[in-house]
Amino acid sequence: MRYCNYCRKFTAGNAPFCNFCGRSYGVKLCPRGHKNPRAAEACSECGSKDLSTPMPSNSGMSRIGYIIGFAILGCLCAYAVYFAWELFVNSGALFCLMKLGVELGVVLLFWMLVFGKPKRKGK
Repeated sequence: MRYCNYCRKFTAGNAPFCNFCGRSYGVKLCPRGHKNPRAAEACSECGSKDLSTPMPSNSGMSRIGYIIGFAILGCLCAYAVYFAWELFVNSGALFCLMKLGVELGVVLLFWMLVFGKPKRKGK
């Protein structure tokens, strides 16, 4: 199974192209199926200039973003457990629980804006 970084979908098997967006996985392929580096302008074996468009590479910055996002999510879960305990122990903590809901909503909005589906050109 392969994952496409462009359309964010899975393709079954070891297919050379994504079933959904048609991009190749990590390399440029000519019509005969020869593999070429991402920077190639023509096929090194047959000379064809009709090369596929590879999916974007998975950069290290996106991995760091996910690590930071999950760390923030973990802290917010601990925060939620703390306020749930406060609500259980102290009946006057309802305001704190409402504040937590607003904060979680803002974080969810931020998460959707940063890690949501990429916008494609022309749409």
